[in-house]
Amino acid sequence: MEVRFENLAAQGGFTLSATRTKDGAIRDVRIVSNLGEDARMANPRPGATVKITERHGREQVQTAEYLCFPTREGAAYLLERR
Repeated sequence: MEVRFENLAAQGGFTLSATRTKDGAIRDVRIVSNLGEDARMANPRPGATVKITERHGREQVQTAEYLCFPTREGAAYLLERR
């Protein structure tokens, strides 16, 4: 069964939304930074390269088991498999 959660409050002042598909893949990962702290989280796609895009264009790519990236207060980020 597909599972979706939206606007889940997370430690560090973040709000998360994501979908887990029937086959177990994680997609549509969105993070909103409420405080502008660094985001630290397990890679939602272990072993895969993840593109992290800020809503207004800045992007970066990471492949690590744990992702860490700076955020700006009020900014939204999309995490996609690259």
